[in-house]
Amino acid sequence: MRGLIFLHRGVTSNLVTNPQDVHKSGDAGNVSPLQFTTQLPRLMPLGVAALGILLIGVGIFWEYFKTHQNPSSKNSSQKLVVGEEGMVASVAGVKNQVKGRTIFVDVSGAVEKPQVVEVPYDSRVKDVLIAAGGLTPKADRNYVSKSINLAQKVQDGTKIYVPAQGEMVSVSAPQVSGNSGQLGIQGNLININEASESELDSLPGVGPVTAQKIISGRPYQEVSELVSKKIVNQSVFDKIRDKVAAY
Repeated sequence: MRGLIFLHRGVTSNLVTNPQDVHKSGDAGNVSPLQFTTQLPRLMPLGVAALGILLIGVGIFWEYFKTHQNPSSKNSSQKLVVGEEGMVASVAGVKNQVKGRTIFVDVSGAVEKPQVVEVPYDSRVKDVLIAAGGLTPKADRNYVSKSINLAQKVQDGTKIYVPAQGEMVSVSAPQVSGNSGQLGIQGNLININEASESELDSLPGVGPVTAQKIISGRPYQEVSELVSKKIVNQSVFDKIRDKVAAY
């Protein structure tokens, strides 16, 4: 029994004090659990370092992905209006284009500054009179209040005349010429940028559906865009080309 105990102690001592004897035996593929345990403290720092490098790499990749994603996706929230023919126009773009336009109106008669004034696109008669300095003390204010619609929108090339007190004014002669009171009609031409659906519907070959398509396709720089934008076909355009205008 003592001999067995002594032998056991000797083997244990030999394993602890000579952990590399396995390599000396020539069998490099057989590593004892005890030998692996003795090398584990030296391997742990390498594992921690490798994990840290991996995490840093993932972080760099994520930052790159966020800053280089497709810029078109950032604009996907922009609101768009789609016409009946599939035409797409930016709401903001249309508003800015119309907002930046100006028109010229000839103001004469009993106003402080009779002249051709430049006013914003959507101005009304009242705005034009203010731009001309307002009415003079001699202006026939009673006639203005009864016969001139101050809330009426004006169009490019409109003529406004303010009579003086006691001046004989023809009842048949409009004092806001070039604009009949119907927003889309100037003279005998229908302005396709401002005409109402009923005004457009009065054109030959144009019904309620086409009239709505014309309104949806605004603004127009020239009347030929009715064809290029596929609002009407060529045969209908030939019927209305002398009856419409774009301004």
